[in-house]
Amino acid sequence: MLDISQLLSENPSYLSGGEKQRVGIARALITDPKLILADEPTGSLDSETELMVLDIFQRIEWNNTSFVMVIHNASVANICDELYMLKDRKLENFQDFRNI
Repeated sequence: MLDISQLLSENPSYLSGGEKQRVGIARALITDPKLILADEPTGSLDSETELMVLDIFQRIEWNNTSFVMVIHNASVANICDELYMLKDRKLENFQDFRNI
């Protein structure tokens, strides 16, 4: 799903940031977890790969996997069911990420 099969024989130190990110996502998903904690899961991905990963996250979420993500990107926020912002050491629920 993450288009990384060609990386199986590669030395990890030679992988790009985006390739390492996709391998990390695959490692998180391989065990079919019920909860995934992700810090900027699409942070070092190009826009095409980001869309692919977000689509995968949405399909996986339908299979009862929940995600808690730290994000700074409105396109990632658009797929979220709930959004919270940490402001002045307080967690606040809000609806529109684009108004930050």
